[in-house]
Amino acid sequence: MKNKKTLILGASSFLGEYFLKSNYLNKFFGTYNNHEVNSSIKFNSLSDDISELDLDWNDFSHAVILIGDTDPDSCYENPESSNLTNVVSIKKIIDFLVLKNIFIIFTSSEFVFDGQKGPYKELDKAIPILLYGHQKLEIETYLKSIQRSCILRLAKMYGNFDNDRTLFTNWVKDIDAKKKIICANDQYFSPVYVEDVVKIINLVIRNNISGVFHVSCGKKYRRDFLLDALCEAKRIRPEIKFCSINDFDLAENRPLDVSMDSSKITKLLNFKFTNTEDFIKNRFSV
Repeated sequence: MKNKKTLILGASSFLGEYFLKSNYLNKFFGTYNNHEVNSSIKFNSLSDDISELDLDWNDFSHAVILIGDTDPDSCYENPESSNLTNVVSIKKIIDFLVLKNIFIIFTSSEFVFDGQKGPYKELDKAIPILLYGHQKLEIETYLKSIQRSCILRLAKMYGNFDNDRTLFTNWVKDIDAKKKIICANDQYFSPVYVEDVVKIINLVIRNNISGVFHVSCGKKYRRDFLLDALCEAKRIRPEIKFCSINDFDLAENRPLDVSMDSSKITKLLNFKFTNTEDFIKNRFSV
């Protein structure tokens, strides 16, 4: 077991690439579809059979499932294809991994909740209002009867690299370009640093932790509050227009409060998540 690897299914995703960058002991191997990344093999979950991959499955003890259409608007606008990607193909992958006795880690979403009463705990009933949330919840339900599995509901992730297209770097790009920023002032969430997510998954792998867990900074933030903190750190005040999150051109209305309580996993693993406000100060202060 000690020398076995973890398969990252969807290694070309934002989170997947962070895993392969941390591959310091050759612990991870990935699959990609369109965008090739190092230490990976091509796999299209819609057209390829996972059992036919040129891999020695005895080399693997764990698999992290990152494959999927993660854009809620795309899922809603393409319900049949997104269902094939996010539900049908994932169930086939799960069935195969169970046969191979591989421990499964599935990344779910804050969008399994309806946004009525955050911060949510793991025992709160999941009632999604987005099709994407329904698809994630269907896989959660499918996995709950599988003992060797872990479901991690991820909050909105942010990164540390310029142009990584995450929350703060997107805002900085607009600020530097002197663009007007349109920001919702009625949506609450608990954003999480991507490197914290990698660390959590590594701890889950190391300890074979099963169950459902929320992976978030653990604090409830309103979106415009974080923009204000960023502007203060950069000592600049761009032109900002505030609005409702649902004033944007979205295919479905977004839940207004998807903040999540992460105390269950922090206590279990004795883990401290990155403080979002401290991250902003340390990364963007001038």
